[in-house]
Amino acid sequence: MTDLQDAIEAGRRDLGARKDGQLIRGLRQPVLQALGDGERGRVRRTRLAKDAVLYVLPLWQTARPGDRDPDRVLAEIEPALAGALDAENIQREAGMLWAHTDNLILATGPEAPLHVGYAASKALMAALRDEPLDPPDADPERTDFGRDPRRLDTAFIASGAAAGGAPWDEASDPERRRQFWTWWLDRAREAGE
Repeated sequence: MTDLQDAIEAGRRDLGARKDGQLIRGLRQPVLQALGDGERGRVRRTRLAKDAVLYVLPLWQTARPGDRDPDRVLAEIEPALAGALDAENIQREAGMLWAHTDNLILATGPEAPLHVGYAASKALMAALRDEPLDPPDADPERTDFGRDPRRLDTAFIASGAAAGGAPWDEASDPERRRQFWTWWLDRAREAGE
């Protein structure tokens, strides 16, 4: 647990100093890794991912009243973790939501609340394959700028929805992003207990 506490405190210190309100990848990854190895760690990370989507889900519900696709996908996470869904079903459900979100963004523009759909898709995939984890010795100063969206972790995508855009988007809200990451660090501590 000490590794998790240390990683969370390092993240808090850096987050407090950043004008853009982001918890950079190099400081998120140690938190995710400290949640554990193997099955236990994957389950903890997946539940944390699900909680991150639940945090921003009201944004989708306001922007897309009546469209419950993210809710449906989130409801599949616990059965997936319990082994009640096979890999093919998980991939199909997650892929359908990702494609649905792509289509919505093409039709309406890159509205940040629509990124909740991507985050829900990633959370379900985490139940199957875990969150994307970097090697433990990776650069602690690395960010997500320029990363393939499919290699982003669920919380980063959710933070963009919460803040109205990515950290490099000048129209996004750094304080809403900081609130999300502060909440996420608190939730990560609970997930590790």
